Parts: sequence; structure tokens; C-alpha cells
Amino acid sequence: MDGGNCECGLESTVLDLSSSLPKLLRYGSVSVIELKNILGEISLPEHDESIRSPGMLLKHYAPKCKLRLNYSFNEQPRENEALIAFGSISESLTQSQSKLIESDLKFLFRKIINISPSADLDEAASKLFSSLHELESLGVGSIAVMPIPYDSVGRAINDRLLRAAEGTKDL
Repeated sequence: MDGGNCECGLESTVLDLSSSLPKLLRYGSVSVIELKNILGEISLPEHDESIRSPGMLLKHYAPKCKLRLNYSFNEQPRENEALIAFGSISESLTQSQSKLIESDLKFLFRKIINISPSADLDEAASKLFSSLHELESLGVGSIAVMPIPYDSVGRAINDRLLRAAEGTKDL
């Protein structure tokens, strides 16, 4: 069955409500702030706790190529590398004090996908996995990912990216 494109693009937020203090098991599109507004205080996930929900494994979906997180334009792109951009590339180039201009990037990266030129975290979440899959299907050697803020659904995006990067370490 195909329900079409998912509005959020990430797996759901998972809560454990079996005790008096709700426990967040997996970050998703519902932010911690939204949860706290509804439930009051909640307990956040810890990296060393036992697996109690899907999506809690250290390794999660990972592309077949290496994944480099928090890419800065101060770093040299690798051979056959693609870029997942977020926000204004021109601003990022200026902030990194790189001598590159945006038009140079198409010669340095095999492909660039900006998951949200306007730096909208919901848009980025909805495009994250499809972008990873698209770049992986091109057979790139690695994917560099620009920094994504940890605000709101950005925590879930970064959680999935960290798990995906962990899954590429053994390649």
C-alpha cells in the first residue's frame, strides 16, 4: 500500500507513557517543546539505555557510502562527494570566510541537494531520506551534510543523521 509522501518525512515521535513521568524514546516531528506543552515534564532519551522502541538502535538507516556531518566550506570536498545543503549556501560560504562562490560548488560536488533553501526544518525533515536515497543511487563515494540546527524537529533530523553516519563507519 502506498499512502503517498509523508508530510514530515521522518519516523514518528515515540513516547513511553507507562509511568508517571513520560519518557521520550525517539525524536520525531513532534518537538520536545510541543510535548512539554501537553504533558508537562518529560524524560529525554539517554544513549546507553536499553532498546525499548524501533529507532533506538545506534545504527539506523545508512546509505552505502560514507556520511560526513556538519560540513563546513572550510573543508575540501572529497572525490565523488555529494552535498546535502541546508539554508542559504551563499550565507554559509560567507560565514566560513571561504574564497569560493556558489557557482564554484557545482564543479566541486557531484551533486548538491538543498533540503531547505529557506532553512525550514519541517521542509528539511520531509526531504531528508529521499535526498539520501537519491544521492546514494548515483553511486557517490560520500555525502557531506551541512549543519542542521537542533531546534524543534531539527533534533530528530540530527538524531537520524547521527545514526546514519554511525552505520557508515564500517564501510
